[in-house]
Amino acid sequence: MVEEKLDRILITDTWLSLFEGAKACSLISPYSNHLPILITPEVVNTVRRRRRFCFDNMWLKEVNYREMVKHSWDKTIGMDVLLRITVCSQDIWRWGHEYNRDFLRKIEGTKAKFERLRTRRDSVATFILEQRAKEHWWKGGDSNTKYFHNSVKMRKRRNKVHKLQNEDGVWIDNADAIGSVMVDYFQLLFTATKW
Repeated sequence: MVEEKLDRILITDTWLSLFEGAKACSLISPYSNHLPILITPEVVNTVRRRRRFCFDNMWLKEVNYREMVKHSWDKTIGMDVLLRITVCSQDIWRWGHEYNRDFLRKIEGTKAKFERLRTRRDSVATFILEQRAKEHWWKGGDSNTKYFHNSVKMRKRRNKVHKLQNEDGVWIDNADAIGSVMVDYFQLLFTATKW
């Protein structure tokens, strides 16, 4: 007879990181061909090591950085050079930690501001399209911007003047000449006539 273990345990990486010393063993069950599994979680105390110092070249562009290094170096005058370097590096490490944390906050704040501006721009663009389309049913229904965009294009095509008849009765279809016909018409219309 061939026996195979079919029962399994599923855990996540997070759980495993919390209980690295966990043990599992199969128990004997007289009533089933499946074996119950007993998990004995054991918390392993791990000593957190301090993160290694990493210098970031971006700090060199900060005015505050140079001032902090100068202040740190000046406050250790008279000490051994190795001790001065140690104190200065600790100050740099603390300053860099704060700077990077603030930098990440600024990035998140900028992303949030960008998102607000993007949604505002989208709503303004939709409003302009709706206004240009002269469609009012959108208030109670679907606001499909493609529809409004096509509606604006259709309205523009419909309102375009393709040809005009001048005062001599000649049809003008050249765009520049149409403009001249319009100017001449309105100048004649608004010119005061003496009675």
